Amino acid sequence: MSSPAAPAGSSTPADATETATICHLAGTLTASECAGDWFYAAEGERWPFRLAVLDERDTGVDERTLLLRGSFEHAGGIADDDLELTICNNDVSGSGSSRFGAYTVVGTVHGDSIQIRKLKNVLPKKRRRRSTKKVDEDASRELDKPKKRKKKQKLVARKPPAEGAQLLVKWAGDDGSDREDGRYPCVLRGGQLYGDWEEPVPFDPDDDDWRYGEGAYKQRALDFVARFCAKLPPPPKEPKKRQKRVDIPPVEAIGDLVAEMAEFVADNAPEDIQNAYACSLHPAEYLRRWARGDSLLRPLRGLNVQHPWAPMLLDGSKVIEARTYDIDDKGGFGNEWFWVVETPGKQRQRGQRARITGCVKFCREAVRYTSLDQWRADEDKHRIPAGSEYDWNGRGAMYGWRVEGAYALRSPLPRPDPKGVINSKPVTRTVPRGGWLA
Repeated sequence: MSSPAAPAGSSTPADATETATICHLAGTLTASECAGDWFYAAEGERWPFRLAVLDERDTGVDERTLLLRGSFEHAGGIADDDLELTICNNDVSGSGSSRFGAYTVVGTVHGDSIQIRKLKNVLPKKRRRRSTKKVDEDASRELDKPKKRKKKQKLVARKPPAEGAQLLVKWAGDDGSDREDGRYPCVLRGGQLYGDWEEPVPFDPDDDDWRYGEGAYKQRALDFVARFCAKLPPPPKEPKKRQKRVDIPPVEAIGDLVAEMAEFVADNAPEDIQNAYACSLHPAEYLRRWARGDSLLRPLRGLNVQHPWAPMLLDGSKVIEARTYDIDDKGGFGNEWFWVVETPGKQRQRGQRARITGCVKFCREAVRYTSLDQWRADEDKHRIPAGSEYDWNGRGAMYGWRVEGAYALRSPLPRPDPKGVINSKPVTRTVPRGGWLA
């Protein structure tokens, strides 16, 4: 019972009987069941079996056929077994099957005592040779079909997107996207998709439903505008008089933030519409904001900070940003203004997206935590509760970036596209007059 067997036959060649034996069964046969032990050798270990009689019918003179079903113990478990026995006088023959395959049986019965052997079926050589030849012929015919299918697939296969391509991906059964077409904007890096979620997702260009995003077409438009502007003739020495526009009043000073990063638009309309595209605005909307006095800030990198720690950085209640890498790693983050890109975090709800909520600047040097006592002593500064998911257990590296300055926006601005996993490339934004909190 521990190895597979061949389909049943009415007889087994005499010279192959012993070599084809799988195991022996010895027990009792009653009108309701056949039970006993099975073994490999008479002096060897034995295991129980029990088969219930499901049906019994007479098939000839002194001949009856039994249909049995049950199980036997094997390798510490239970295996199902189906068996059909034909009993003629004292001779027993038949066939059966278990999870190890089909087999045939021969044996004898005397009264209630039954002894049978399970045998592998040994096919005659001529039949085996013909069967093998037929299988080989079938296999040779089947080998041509995959090649034709592969050739057809090769003709219709899409060219995979390049590294850094901006894509719009849609997954079956997912309707959490804010877009009408249900797709998610993301960027392909290293065979994985980075988008407005915490962890990157593997990408398969053949199985995933994807297409190129608007960012690719937008970049092509920017390149076209740049080439067009480069071919324009220089302006005349005395330009034509234009309609007088309202002068932009200065924005209220907010300390070193304005002195370091604010660049106001000149007293006439901007000539280059690339500023509008850089702010992810239509040129007409950019001119409308310019006319009302919005300020154009120089490009800043964005730093991803989860909620609720992003508002704490901006209102001054969190003066240390805890990170597992030094402030000089990953391109450096010290002595530089950053957009604070507030992300929903792991508790994200439907409709929540990353957004710019302010600016932050860290000191040039960070604090290196070397003990749990030092980490617990600064809990009121880094605001990570003990025992929380982001708590430090004292193993591995942990640094504290000290906040040098921070300003919050009255109304959030659109996030960088793409925002990246840790930080984003420099982007510029327009801020309304009075849009900063004191």
